[in-house]
Amino acid sequence: MEGQALPGRHDYHTHLLPGIDDGAESWENALQMAAVLADCGFTHACCTPHQIYGLYAPDVGQVEFAVARLQQQVDDAGIPLTVMPGMEYLLDDNFAQHLDCLLPLGDSDQVLVELPNHTSLEPLLELLFAIVRRGFVPLIAHPERCQRLFVDSRSFHFWFGKKKTECAPLVEQMVQMGCRFQANIGSFCGFYGPQARHQARTMLNGGLYSCFGSDAHNPDDLKGYLRLGMSVLEHQGVEV
Repeated sequence: MEGQALPGRHDYHTHLLPGIDDGAESWENALQMAAVLADCGFTHACCTPHQIYGLYAPDVGQVEFAVARLQQQVDDAGIPLTVMPGMEYLLDDNFAQHLDCLLPLGDSDQVLVELPNHTSLEPLLELLFAIVRRGFVPLIAHPERCQRLFVDSRSFHFWFGKKKTECAPLVEQMVQMGCRFQANIGSFCGFYGPQARHQARTMLNGGLYSCFGSDAHNPDDLKGYLRLGMSVLEHQGVEV
């Protein structure tokens, strides 16, 4: 992947691995979600369990073993989906302990990170710089859901690529650092509420997103928002 999408439709953010975090409750659950993704045209899915100090603490070996087991079950079930290892790291005060053993998404140079809603600016930017210094690209998970990015209402315009984009100051600093942004598909149909939908559409119109993810946690919710969110994106002329 090397920071860019491989051929096929990729889900860059899922919680398919059972018994590791608040995602799939069983292997049957995981297969159900894998089938939903495949039915919607996804060919690859990154399995990204939460890494949150004091709550979820999977290690790299545990994730890689679970991904291999899930791939075998997916293949046995005839589901045309390739699953890949990853992690969703919360950038809290304890994240630094993971810097020397980061698990990127699949074969890429991207590390999926979640921003805490309550943190000071400097430590957050220092952690992102630390990821960059280790040769990885921070991929910000569902930024449209992070209030920390939008607490400063003094948003302003800057040039992103060829587009003049309205953006909060912290987002601009992340762009200049080389961070990328992953949108949750459900955000575009209001699954996370009207504010997240508004922020997602604003960031989409600004060209800030580099990839998308289902953030799948359970089959019922996934069935409820995946096709609907994808239809909104397709109506905007966006290829997931």
